[in-house]
Amino acid sequence: MRVSVGSQPPTRQIPCNMTCMWPAKDMGLVKRAHIIGSNLTVVLSMEGPAHYADLRPARRKFSAYATGNMLSDIPHPWLTNLSQIFTPSVDHRSAKDAASFIARNCNSKNQRERWVKEITKEYPVASLSSCLHNTDDPRLRRSERSQWPLRKIETMRGYRFHLAFENQNEEHMTEKLWYALTAGVVPVYMGDKRAERWAPQNSFINAHRFSNGSELGRYLRHVADNATLYESYHAWRRKRPAAHLVELFRPFEQYHIKCRICQWAAARIPDASNADSHGTSESSSIETTGIAPALAGRHRRHATTGLNRKRYSRGQVRRPHVSSVPARKSKASAWAVAKSPPPKIDND
Repeated sequence: MRVSVGSQPPTRQIPCNMTCMWPAKDMGLVKRAHIIGSNLTVVLSMEGPAHYADLRPARRKFSAYATGNMLSDIPHPWLTNLSQIFTPSVDHRSAKDAASFIARNCNSKNQRERWVKEITKEYPVASLSSCLHNTDDPRLRRSERSQWPLRKIETMRGYRFHLAFENQNEEHMTEKLWYALTAGVVPVYMGDKRAERWAPQNSFINAHRFSNGSELGRYLRHVADNATLYESYHAWRRKRPAAHLVELFRPFEQYHIKCRICQWAAARIPDASNADSHGTSESSSIETTGIAPALAGRHRRHATTGLNRKRYSRGQVRRPHVSSVPARKSKASAWAVAKSPPPKIDND
């Protein structure tokens, strides 16, 4: 497969189990990738549809969508290594009795600022970035762009909770939940209402279960004052990951998103060699790990990386409850923390 992005021709082979040529540089928050020799065009982006309307799959302006929507044709999640979030939890006794909040965009589509203000009346919130700023942290001030993700995670570890609030409530997830889980704190997540499908069970507090920030703030106060309840949100760290999560994330760990786009295209071109002007022959039966097995027929439009959407359609949101899991430190396991976090998002 040879892929061009805009006017940029393919010049570099992507690590892949097939020929997969892409431009050396394909800058831009929303990329339109054309499969040379075909009529296939894939839109590739980690941004959300609230800011970029072309990213809404319902419009079907493109052959396929590779976005942060986990049910997109070719899912493009921020978290590509499941082991990264299996880190030791923070110590309930030594962590600051507060929630951190790190965001620059104070004009969100989901009114997260109002929620943060309401939470603050019931439970302390350290707003560490420019939006609702009330706390300074030298680790964030001195961070170079390349060091920002690590500094951000390091800063989160100083608190019991982190308000992982997206700037839109769309079917799209950025790095916010994954960074907080990696930091070892209890995330309070607002954004994609389906997030519980993609994360370990009872690993975060779902803000969508609460009617307003005041109610959520009172619950945070309750959890913070109950060590056993607080530790119940870390119980998943002491277990092996659920089978469906291993299945879901395996292709993301094995293949780069650009490789998976090539795989997706190869499965749709009868004679893949026709798409390569250099005559490289590629088998149309190539393994397309990272794409739903049913690449043709009625499941194609909502391919879910080997998962059947119906497996999760019956899941209902539940109210938080107290777990009997005792407080104890996470044990080291094969699911050790990865050496580096996923890339930084440009639009907080």
